[in-house]
Amino acid sequence: MKILITGVAGSGKTTTIEELSKNGNTAIDLDTANLCFWVNKKTGERAEYIAGAGNDWLQEHSWRLDVKALQDFINNFPPQENLYIGGKIAKSQIKEIKGFFNKIFLLSPSDSVLSHRQDTRIKDNKFAKSPSEQEHIILNRKEFERECLKMGAILINADESVKEIINKIMENEKNNVAYIDGANLHKGIETLGWEFDYGRFRVWLKEKYGVNQAYLFLGLIPKYKDLYTQLQEQGFTLIFKEVIFDGNGKAKGNCDADIVVHAMQGAYENKFGKVILVTSDGDYTPLVKFLKEKNKMGFILSPYETKKSSVLLKRTGVKISYIADQKNILKKGI
Repeated sequence: MKILITGVAGSGKTTTIEELSKNGNTAIDLDTANLCFWVNKKTGERAEYIAGAGNDWLQEHSWRLDVKALQDFINNFPPQENLYIGGKIAKSQIKEIKGFFNKIFLLSPSDSVLSHRQDTRIKDNKFAKSPSEQEHIILNRKEFERECLKMGAILINADESVKEIINKIMENEKNNVAYIDGANLHKGIETLGWEFDYGRFRVWLKEKYGVNQAYLFLGLIPKYKDLYTQLQEQGFTLIFKEVIFDGNGKAKGNCDADIVVHAMQGAYENKFGKVILVTSDGDYTPLVKFLKEKNKMGFILSPYETKKSSVLLKRTGVKISYIADQKNILKKGI
């Protein structure tokens, strides 16, 4: 997983990166890696910041990232390992580099804490120590932070200690995903005798298992387009399988292979933390074993009751939970 930790000068990026590195993580500071530099806005030429340059100098120059160099660096990094990169990104470049990262964390302290940190920065970092430079940063931070949030950044209260900041980052990094066999889920909940609430189910997956992305695999039948829209609005990512109809007009759209391919690819590319697999079908046993070997298997969530769930899945040793046990949470109308 590739993680960007950003924020304005004095927000705590460097301290956070240093602490992550001390804890045994691969953590890179864009400044010390020489991937960022100042340029003159008129000439486009690189410029050197001199301590105390002030607001007028900042107005005439901009902080730039060598996007190509960063991309090359990330592409050459092992995809199965976590990489933390810290640094201030120009507002105009955030959209350009968004796709390089699985997650972006925005450190945002209060103005008073920000000013204090700028005043007490380490000796070899002279930037933002003059009052006019601090004023410039505070006046421009809202636009920068707004753009980061627009690009999906996760806001972290940076008034707290570096330990608390890292704990929040790690907590948000769970990045668990759910792979849901839509047909198996639908048939299973029909046997339970109560009406299932998909909206509550999506919220519960997030709160109980830390599921950020819930992939719901379904056969595509045009007459159900309103249902598909509702499911998307409830937070599911729909992945459709073309259906065929048998001689009796019954639709068939087996999604097993699609789920297996999607999950295996995501595991190889380290796109998620753990998998929550929603099914009771034994055909997924090889996938469960594979994810378990890769340390990517979380739980199996069975739509059917214990007796009707696959023995093969039970033999994998992976914990199986049952939707039937969550009636008080997932029943519609409660």
